[in-house]
Amino acid sequence: MDIAEIKKNYGITDNDFADIDAYLKQSTLEDKSLDQDFEKKRWFVEPTYPLPSNFREIEKSSAALGFDISSDMRTGQLLATLAASKPNGKFLEIGTGCGLGTSWILRGMCSQSRLTSIETNSTWLEVARNNVHDARVTFLLDDAAQHIRNSPPETYDFIFADALPGKYFLVDEALKLLKHGGFYIIDDCIHQPQWPKEVYRFHRKIIGLLQERKDIILIGLEWAVGVTIAVKL
Repeated sequence: MDIAEIKKNYGITDNDFADIDAYLKQSTLEDKSLDQDFEKKRWFVEPTYPLPSNFREIEKSSAALGFDISSDMRTGQLLATLAASKPNGKFLEIGTGCGLGTSWILRGMCSQSRLTSIETNSTWLEVARNNVHDARVTFLLDDAAQHIRNSPPETYDFIFADALPGKYFLVDEALKLLKHGGFYIIDDCIHQPQWPKEVYRFHRKIIGLLQERKDIILIGLEWAVGVTIAVKL
């Protein structure tokens, strides 16, 4: 389909194209470079995501510990984007790890929002505390299961469940903590070859149980390591 056919089929005018061209003159991308990408069939070019200020320090400290289960960059940018939609929100991260996911969530939060991040491993949590200096986050060295059980219902606008409690069990209890319209997010939903069969079963069953619920609307994304997002109805 060429430009003439697009104009004919979709009612787009020369003035429309002129308006588009005028607006896109702000772009620093050169047509020659874009034409080369087109010939290579680079149909989707992912944006460059600005990193949280402490990203590299956490990454280095995590590597020194052999901690290799941090949220990847694409998951992090999704967390930041979703967090930005909850101004003045209350956020819960179940499983701080070394703080990379934490830093991404904070990047999207407004100045009045607050994040509670829970971790049971003191070594990992110390990395997060040493690198994430932000008054909006409260780090807890605590049993996440007990926190889920003891928190009042409809407390949070956003829950990132990245540990066993709230992700593979106590899911009903975790969802009760969400306000209406709140996000419940889990990742690692695309099975990796190095993972055992049992983990595959966990993921398939937990997604199946979430699909059966009538109090959430759900979407699974083939993004990064696989992300599932539910919104409380």
